[in-house]
Amino acid sequence: MPAHYFKNLLALLKIEREADLQSYRKLSQSTSVTDRRAAGLSWYPIAIRNSEMSRGDYLTVETERTTHQDTAHQLRFGASAVLFSNHDAQNNRLEGTITYQVGNRCKISLKVDELPDWANEGKLGIELLFDDKSYSEMQNALKEAVKLVEDQKDGQLVRILSRAKSSPSPQDTRKQWTGAQTRKRKSNARKLTHPLRQSSEVAAA
Repeated sequence: MPAHYFKNLLALLKIEREADLQSYRKLSQSTSVTDRRAAGLSWYPIAIRNSEMSRGDYLTVETERTTHQDTAHQLRFGASAVLFSNHDAQNNRLEGTITYQVGNRCKISLKVDELPDWANEGKLGIELLFDDKSYSEMQNALKEAVKLVEDQKDGQLVRILSRAKSSPSPQDTRKQWTGAQTRKRKSNARKLTHPLRQSSEVAAA
């Protein structure tokens, strides 16, 4: 059933997105900015080099990474990010989109017309936000596939491709994972008990 195939993919995508979101939240809430910088999620500290109004009355801020310039990072064009002050990172923050990144220079477009006062107090950084945009695009593509596959006129190719593949249901995926974990535990138990049996046999002999 081609439509069922894509609906299963949508369900699996939802599970994956939720797992990634929880992982991101755990990382951002339980680690320091130093740890997140080492993981490539943050630039800290940074200096503001320029700012200008851009299209849509957004403020574009050009920043420069002033230390740890050889540390690998994941900041990239189009990614959602936040400009923050480490004086109070929970409250002093502005969300935006990275519009430029080359070397140690980065531009972020913010939904404000001027920077707040805390931006002049130092300890500034840029950090990636959870990448929900990619999941939204994949979700929309799968929803369109469901609509298209049900279209008798234009959905023939999609129906042919989906018949050539099979997607496990979320329940089957959980069963497969549980089964794999059970087999792994049994294998480890056998590895642990095997030397003990050998020792007992030697002692008996």
